[in-house]
Amino acid sequence: MAGALEGEAWRTGFPSGLGDSAEFAGLRDISVEYLICQRDDEVRHAQAIEYLMASLDVEIGPPTPLHAYVLSRLAHAPDFDEKLVLIHWLIEVFAKILFDQLRERFPGTSIAGAMDRIIADESRHVAFGDLFLPVRARTASPAQLANLVKAQVTGMTVMSAAFWLDGFQNAARVLDLD
Repeated sequence: MAGALEGEAWRTGFPSGLGDSAEFAGLRDISVEYLICQRDDEVRHAQAIEYLMASLDVEIGPPTPLHAYVLSRLAHAPDFDEKLVLIHWLIEVFAKILFDQLRERFPGTSIAGAMDRIIADESRHVAFGDLFLPVRARTASPAQLANLVKAQVTGMTVMSAAFWLDGFQNAARVLDLD
């Protein structure tokens, strides 16, 4: 849960100035509105996880080396399109799988109840990426497409080096690069 909190809390800060940013120029208004809604979901998720951890008297430990790398990679990705793919690949798909596992591990508890609500949001986030990223790839400039491909390869490399989860099989197909 500590790792989940880190991921949720990190995402609340991306992207800053959402909606006003030049990075969003050219995105349809509905996409920008959706990303703003998603950011707000992440704030609620972080608050719910913080509450659960406090009520269970669980402290947040340091991030694992893989988690620290992933968050650093996302924070320092220089290109907006690269960040979109990395967020979908390394954060959203992984988060949904993690929250599914937490719900299954603690059935009938407050943890499972919180995970039910979070999973509904995460499912929507994954679906948005599954729908949006292929469109973005088809309409991207050559430079943007190169960044999308670079991000896809980074995501595949990082996650396959650490572990393989069924959800990543679908994520690998998002840009038809598998």
